[in-house]
Amino acid sequence: MKRNSPLIAPWATQSPTRKIINKFVGPNQIELNDEIYTDYSSLSFHASFGFTNKTIIKEIQKKASEPNLSFSKYIQEEQSNSARNLLNILKLKGHIYFTTGGSESVDHALKICRDFTGRKIILSRRKSYHGATLGATQVTGDWRRSLNFMPNTGHSWVPEPIEDPTFQKTLKIIKKIGHKNIAGICLESITAKNGVYILPESWINGLRKIQKDYGIQLIFDEIACGFYRSGKAFGFHHYQIKPDIVCIGKAISNGMTPLGAIFFSKNIVKSYHNKTFPSGLTNYAHPLSLSGFKGVCKYTSSKEFKTRFLINKKIIKQWVKSLVPYVKEIRGTGFLFGIELNKNIPKNYFENKNISIITADNNIIFSPTINLPKSVLTKDLDILHKAIKEL
Repeated sequence: MKRNSPLIAPWATQSPTRKIINKFVGPNQIELNDEIYTDYSSLSFHASFGFTNKTIIKEIQKKASEPNLSFSKYIQEEQSNSARNLLNILKLKGHIYFTTGGSESVDHALKICRDFTGRKIILSRRKSYHGATLGATQVTGDWRRSLNFMPNTGHSWVPEPIEDPTFQKTLKIIKKIGHKNIAGICLESITAKNGVYILPESWINGLRKIQKDYGIQLIFDEIACGFYRSGKAFGFHHYQIKPDIVCIGKAISNGMTPLGAIFFSKNIVKSYHNKTFPSGLTNYAHPLSLSGFKGVCKYTSSKEFKTRFLINKKIIKQWVKSLVPYVKEIRGTGFLFGIELNKNIPKNYFENKNISIITADNNIIFSPTINLPKSVLTKDLDILHKAIKEL
């Protein structure tokens, strides 16, 4: 992006010059200002199946040659098929509401949760990121929250698991607020940009308790760690728990079409059989956006993906172990790891090595393309290993 470009740069000051993407090269490389950069973050968790995935591109191209319009008053067969396919991957019984992205999914989820329960307050964690819309930002705990005007009602924090390993502090907060005032708790099944933290079993037990005893709805944000990022189809599949609401985005279409989704339990949807569901979108379940998801479904059910998925998961597991002598801590699973170093990462350190990766203070958030050929993956891991070792 040139300095005088009229395009606003999101989550950034508007003064610096930004590199221009010339093209995407292969599954995980970008040409920026005539230099090739290797990506280790699937851009922003969304290009999980490669920048040039032919199966997904083919489905989008096929759909793009037809008239593509959505009208929420009527249903198109491909919309229903997409909902069924998503339910099968989620392994849950309920219904699907499609959106145009992850933040929007969270926003609609919070609105329906409050409407369904008749309660106002949503609980969330400070180490979290749920999106850029006003509702999603209210339950977000990272630095972006301070940049926005926040309503001063309808939300309350709960401690991090490390501060509340037995879930007892969270139960005390719930009792203080009054469980009849709490609509739901919104949390990432595995945090992504904020350090990659997996929920301990004690927290899963606590979540099941407040769900069963108090009717507090469990809202799992799977936007970053859904679609095989965690080594399973969804992050919550690592736990013995059934969420009431699941927010989805990013890799649902490999980032190639704007798409998000929300799962709502049968119990929630049943309450709207005789009253109006209070949400809607002009481009609801847009056929062209859904073609990206169709391509993802087709690719992830292929033998090629299943083989690479298993091989690469093992390779990365061994690679992560090789970093132990050089780092402070490693957290994560599958294709999502937080690598915590002993010191803060110098500005532009990785960029100067033509490495594109998400960093925050002394943390590297490692979330590579899932389906890289073995030879490409091992070569890229060697490069990143050397860069981390030098730090």
